Amino acid sequence: MGAGATDVPEVTTGVWQVDDEDPQGVRIVVGGSPQLLEIADLTPDRLAIRRPPSTDPG
Repeated sequence: MGAGATDVPEVTTGVWQVDDEDPQGVRIVVGGSPQLLEIADLTPDRLAIRRPPSTDPG
């Protein structure tokens, strides 16, 4: 799900899997672009993910 032109969420089809190297991470591929996200919260009926903090100093 990403922000649309009017900041209204748009559903985008993609693929996700738990990251083999980091079980707290979720690897997604949307539009051919891979991203690694963190699991923020996990319950039996909900998975919340977030972008990891930037390691870029600038």
